[in-house]
Amino acid sequence: AGRALAIAADPLLAGAAATALLEGMRTAATARSENTKVSLLTRLAEAAGVAPLFPLRPEGLAAPLGAVKAAGYRSGSSYLSAARRCHVRLGHPLDDRLREWLRAAARSLDRGIGPPRQAATYRPEEVDMVGGLEDGGRAGWPEMARQSLVIATWWLLREAELLALT
Repeated sequence: AGRALAIAADPLLAGAAATALLEGMRTAATARSENTKVSLLTRLAEAAGVAPLFPLRPEGLAAPLGAVKAAGYRSGSSYLSAARRCHVRLGHPLDDRLREWLRAAARSLDRGIGPPRQAATYRPEEVDMVGGLEDGGRAGWPEMARQSLVIATWWLLREAELLALT
């Protein structure tokens, strides 16, 4: 507790500590992702003629979120969550009426999208049983497909990581 008190009592150290805290609240990847989502909602609001997006209001969100749902976005509620976080960061109030509307909108965006989509799985020990993975085995397949699959499995590589090896 003594060290924390010393930091809080020194304006320079307290300022540096506050800056470190604020910078750590969102990683660069999170900030990019949220900015992309909010940017799309902003463009949709402008296209629908209900701009500006902020401060959030039900009448300004219905058309952009409806477009997201109608376009089949499976992560529509994450767009709404990003907009809500931005709304709060901008200092706008989040009253009970808006909070309830946002909850109902999130439920609507999540309703009817079906189960999560997952990548196909395979049993690594069955790789040898699959024919056609040899060099030149199938048109359009990568060279050394079998060896690439074995390396990817051994090292638990994702597709992008495996492609970076070539």
